[in-house]
Amino acid sequence: MEKRVLEGYHSEETLQEMLHKGEIDHLTYVFHHSEERRDAFISFCSERGLNKDEKAAQQFVEYQLNKEIEMHTELLD
Repeated sequence: MEKRVLEGYHSEETLQEMLHKGEIDHLTYVFHHSEERRDAFISFCSERGLNKDEKAAQQFVEYQLNKEIEMHTELLD
């Protein structure tokens, strides 16, 4: 399946749905989520010496998910 080309920013729900369906890759997800998420990804790559590619985007999405889980877990404690 050919990946969709996006412009601008989209809601997390929309991006997650497109990612799940295979319409976009993780890199597209990160760059079209928000300016803040894009900047956080760029910093994430710079701090770790990573190229800004699909593999790094996958790592970043996992990192963000783990951060959110930790935050919610701390709130429950």
